[in-house]
Parts: sequence; structure tokens; C-alpha cells
Amino acid sequence: MRRREFITLLGGAAAAWPLAVASQGIAYGACNTDRRARIAQVSFLGAAVAQTYHRAFRDGLSTLGWVEGCNIAVEQRFAEGEDERLPAIVDEILAIQPEVIAIDGARVVHAFRARGAPIPIVTTVASDPIGPGFIASFARPGGNITGLAFQDAELITKRAELLKELVPGLTRVALLNDPGARPGAPDRVAAAAEQAVRALGLVPHMLDVRHAAELAPALEAARAHGDKPYCRYHHPSSAPIAGRSLHKRCASSCR
Repeated sequence: MRRREFITLLGGAAAAWPLAVASQGIAYGACNTDRRARIAQVSFLGAAVAQTYHRAFRDGLSTLGWVEGCNIAVEQRFAEGEDERLPAIVDEILAIQPEVIAIDGARVVHAFRARGAPIPIVTTVASDPIGPGFIASFARPGGNITGLAFQDAELITKRAELLKELVPGLTRVALLNDPGARPGAPDRVAAAAEQAVRALGLVPHMLDVRHAAELAPALEAARAHGDKPYCRYHHPSSAPIAGRSLHKRCASSCR
């Protein structure tokens, strides 16, 4: 049984992932309505927001010869930004036993990993996949999880330097952080952000923002402390605070 014929397109980037379909008589580029490869898409985002990404996902699969309703069947689940929904979603997907699970959101990856799910997982976004143990290293990830990583910890210093150049007289910086993005793991990205800001002679002010409702109070707290917000967020694992409202509020706060 070979796991070599499937390539999935996630968030506009192609990531190779082996799919066990050959022994089921499912052929790449062929239409077989009787036996289809099963793909699960699980998002921490709400359905309305996630559909844009999922349409791109389906378009990419179709281009590569994998057509929904023909040789693949896609099951979708959305947590709507609520951690409480994840256990039930994990149960449903594991009961379906798909060949691969496509995930956006570190919280979702953590939920499946906590259950010891052996099914191959491809994640679209992870700012620090090493910290929570999703992978062993970038060179040798191991395990059943792969995907894309922002490597925020390595980029954070440059971002802080650019911020200082853009804001003359900057002395204090508010760092917006989602502490739930990497459950049960040291927050290497937050630590790197604080270190980078201090190295530039600036005073960091860490503010936790888990949900959209916490964003406005956090920005008000930053203003009260005389901070200039440095908007660092994890998308889509921090789905509730992602999107246009975050960009608009941060932009207005930095004026």
C-alpha cells in the first residue's frame, strides 16, 4: 500500500503528504464514485471565515486530479472560535477515520494530538510547532504531523527593529499575545518578542488576547500605559482575534 499520490494545497502553498488510497482502488485523476479517499478539514475558525480558505483547498486538489464527489470525499468541521467544541469535533472525525486531516489552528492540532490520533495531519499554520511537541525539529519532524510554520521566533527581532524605525521616539511597546495558541507548552515566540524589544532599549508590555472581545480592552490598556501596540497575532490558531477588525483596531491605535 503506497502513500505517495496525494498532494494537498493549503493556504495557497503546496505541501506533499502521502495518502493511503492505492489499496482501496482509488486512482489519482480517475473518477470512482463507489470508493473515495476521505479527507477531513477541521478549522478553529467560523464557517463563514474559513470557506475562503477551503475553496482554495478544493480548487488546488481539483487541479491536482483530486475531485470532491469523484475520487475524494471531504468532511468539514468548524469550532467557531470556541475551545469547548473541539472534543466533540475530534470524536466525530476519528469515528470517520479519514486518510488525512487538514487543520488550521494550533488548538485543533493539540486536540487531536492529545487523543493520540495516528491519522496523518497537515496543518496550515503553526507559529511554533516545536514548542508544543507537534514535531521534533524542522529537519526531522517525525510523527504524523506536517505543514507550514511561520517561525515567528526567528522573525520577531526584525519585526521589532522595523517597528522602532517606523515610530520615532518609541519607548514602550505593547505585545498582543494569545496564550492559548500553544496549549501546555512554553511560549517561545512570546519570550523571543520580549527579548527582542528589550534588546532595542524598549520596554515591553505583554497583553493576553484570547478572543475578539478582549482585543479592544487590551488596546485601551496599552494606551493607558503609554504603549504603542505591536500587533503580533497567530492566524488562524487565534481565529477569534484575526481578520479585518484586528487590522483596523491596531492600525488606528498606532497612529
